[in-house]
Amino acid sequence: MRKVINITLMTTVAIALLGLQTVAFGMAPVISGIPDPVIVGDVELSTPDANYFVYPDAFNLANYVSDESILPENLIWSYAVSTGTSRYLINGVQPLDLTTEDPQSPPAGKVINNLANVSPYEWNPDGNANTITVRNNVLTPLSSVPHVGNYPDPSPNTNGILASETQILTLFAGDGTTLTPNYDQVDVTFKSDNWIPGGTGGNDRYGTQPRATQMLRQLDFVANGAYTGTDQWTSGDLVGTATFSSTPNGLTVTAPLLGDNIGIWTSPDAFIQLTANSVWRLRMKVTSDQTTPYAVPLWDTVIENFSNAVGGPFGYGLDYFFLDNAGGAEAAGPVGRTDFEVWYTPSAITTPQFSSATTGAFAPAVDAANDMRVRFRVLDAGSSGINANFDSGSVSLQTLEVHRFDLAKVTPTTVFNAATITDGSFGATLVTDFTVTYFEGTVVDFTGGIVTMSPENASIGWGGLAGSAEVINVWPGDSFFNPLTGNSIADNFPITWENNTLYRVQMMLSTGAALGNTNPPDIIYMIADTPQNELTCCSYITPGLVVNSAPVGTPKTTAATYQSFFYSHSVSRTGIGSLKAFRPLLQIISANSVVLGGVTLNTGNVRLHSVNVARVTFAD
Repeated sequence: MRKVINITLMTTVAIALLGLQTVAFGMAPVISGIPDPVIVGDVELSTPDANYFVYPDAFNLANYVSDESILPENLIWSYAVSTGTSRYLINGVQPLDLTTEDPQSPPAGKVINNLANVSPYEWNPDGNANTITVRNNVLTPLSSVPHVGNYPDPSPNTNGILASETQILTLFAGDGTTLTPNYDQVDVTFKSDNWIPGGTGGNDRYGTQPRATQMLRQLDFVANGAYTGTDQWTSGDLVGTATFSSTPNGLTVTAPLLGDNIGIWTSPDAFIQLTANSVWRLRMKVTSDQTTPYAVPLWDTVIENFSNAVGGPFGYGLDYFFLDNAGGAEAAGPVGRTDFEVWYTPSAITTPQFSSATTGAFAPAVDAANDMRVRFRVLDAGSSGINANFDSGSVSLQTLEVHRFDLAKVTPTTVFNAATITDGSFGATLVTDFTVTYFEGTVVDFTGGIVTMSPENASIGWGGLAGSAEVINVWPGDSFFNPLTGNSIADNFPITWENNTLYRVQMMLSTGAALGNTNPPDIIYMIADTPQNELTCCSYITPGLVVNSAPVGTPKTTAATYQSFFYSHSVSRTGIGSLKAFRPLLQIISANSVVLGGVTLNTGNVRLHSVNVARVTFAD
């Protein structure tokens, strides 16, 4: 859905018709939400313990500034240190000397987001000067031999944040006008995280980003193409006339203007190996050659339980969609951003049935079938109804890092809590009010603060007839809202959408009958999505993974907590404030044509007891 109302344009037209004149009032740029602190580690980019403290393409400055008349990417950025000498370099550019230089009009050579100023010896993977690279220039001095080196240990050589390397820098964003002042400024703390043999951490990160328990993968597709041998990524599942390439821009799918054009790059099997109490972060650089808003092709990242050796089993996975809509904040490339994160854990990972070492997903009998692969897809489907017939161009996955985090270290701050579930379909007034919609035949019962959904025909179940399917949605509010105007959004999308924030969604699920243990629905989705579909993050569980003839992940008669993670990326650029929100959504799908784990009849029911959403960090 790509219809947004241009309020500014409508107002301008109205004023013109009235014969009125307008007066422009100058305002300096406004910096908001910039990451703090910025932590430079030494485990990426180099061999372990090489002390290479460089954070390439840490974040895009344009995502954290606004101006009334100048595009964010065209503003003028510089930086300074209040006392002493800066220990850090940004893009290889020296800081301002505030005794002789002024951020009102910084020297041309000290503008950090001018590509001409970026040192040729500094990392710049995406070629965008707004995406800054941060270097600890004391521990890892910039030299004319780029991107290599084995540097001395810090002193003292301790594991973790180095106290001696913490420094506050001031960032300035100006518009180059004669306004006084013509800039905004913000203080940001820069730190260095040292890894030593036998220690943990040493990861690049910023803001409230957590310190990883373990780094698993670090891939550079620009430098290495699709890789080779057991590490090789493969292209395929082509629809239409999309084309593939792996050089020079990484794993790329190019879609023409018209028609349904889909292309997929797929990792090797067991790219992510299932481990208990884990959540994985995929940190990616994704760009596009499309520079027109609303024209960047839809793309997504898929994590799925799959092994070619067994042809499945699709027991669990995730699909995160990024749509260029409402101004393009989520578009890949120059229209939106290039840094993306996908966080995933199997939604049932902490439930007794899934976590069992003998009858769950960790049982020896399914060890060959319980890992995951990753897929990068471009889904330029012109017939999809999302105006993809106007999209075209290349979308490229350039780098990918995979980190594992310990679920036990999650630190939550609740932002939404429905401890019970009540019927909100005739006017939602409580946080517990939810609405259930369905397609074919479902009996809905809100008795006892729990919503129970059962097949209308108990003998054949959901989707029991040839060619039939049932889709059930359980969402906050009354389901009546307008995603174009923002009317009645608040009860349906009740959570404020914040920039670059990690959230955890928890749902307490069970089944009310024994049939639910053995004959559950085909797919149970936990979804976090936004009003205009810019972000749609779908974590699913199925009966596909089976031990002793029983699905290991689907709900049982004893209620258990299911969970998913949602990274918020950039807040929508829509001018309608109420649309800057998101919601948790439970979706249940059963189809006659789908048989997973040998389940042919979906006769069991599903009960939703509670929903909680929390902003989360991870303790170090």
